[in-house]
Amino acid sequence: MSSIIKLEEISSLDYKNLDRNKTVIFINLSPIENHGSHLPLGMDILQSGAIVEGVSKKFSNNYPDWKIIICPTITMGVGTMFGQGSINIRQRVLRDFLVDYLSSFTKRGFKHILVSGFHGEFRHLATIDEAVSYINKKYKSSIISPFGYYVSRILKNKADMSNKELNDIFRNNKGDIHGGMIETSFMLHLRPELVGEYKHLKQINLFDKNIFKRIISAKDAFYSGYFGNPALATPEIGKMVLEESIETFYNVLDKSIKDPSFPETVKSIGHGKIHNKTNFVRYLSLIFIGLGSIILYKSKNKVKDV
Repeated sequence: MSSIIKLEEISSLDYKNLDRNKTVIFINLSPIENHGSHLPLGMDILQSGAIVEGVSKKFSNNYPDWKIIICPTITMGVGTMFGQGSINIRQRVLRDFLVDYLSSFTKRGFKHILVSGFHGEFRHLATIDEAVSYINKKYKSSIISPFGYYVSRILKNKADMSNKELNDIFRNNKGDIHGGMIETSFMLHLRPELVGEYKHLKQINLFDKNIFKRIISAKDAFYSGYFGNPALATPEIGKMVLEESIETFYNVLDKSIKDPSFPETVKSIGHGKIHNKTNFVRYLSLIFIGLGSIILYKSKNKVKDV
């Protein structure tokens, strides 16, 4: 049996015989989403898939006695971009799905799972963290979701990219977060035949210091489907992004295997913030209903007293 196995191609007997302590499971969780007129709807899927492929090969070389199970891609995402083609999933649905999906492995003894993705919406990342934390605590597993952790540390200036050139490019283009230079470059390197005309597209900067320009940019982004500056994209930048992502994801996976306490620290920027919690709107609604009921009750008692 090969060390890298597709889940849909393995038999139940071979699955049963896998060494739970020496098997890692890869899950590509990414949405179908509008990335502008120049990029395919499956951008996040293709990017994450390339990272999974690279990490699995690197892991196979460094852990030759381990098995790698690659699951079929899951096309789900919270907070997808406006526009044609985007498929948005409710936060609660994603959380509940992930809890069920992950527990299908952990309740059968699998401990090491990597949830890959390339969708950076804060609620989406926080939802994954929420499900992962729940399963890790329940089954004492070591599930990690590196993308949110990776992006968050860079955005919060807690970490730099190992590639200095790429790090400088990112720091100088902080508004380039969706369908701009970074993602267009990634696709020019990965699947150039899927990239449409991009050199004429204008920069859309949601981080402009001028609030009025930010408002105009938000309107432009709503109609165009991207943020950033696609016209600056090059295949060379895309190659650096892919290599950096593979290296970072692998390092997080490697550390999680060597240190069982590490997965609990692998969290996104939105994790722990109450407004990103799955039940936030529901609990907020219950609070308002409760307050409304109290006010109504007191009002009726005052009328009776009169």
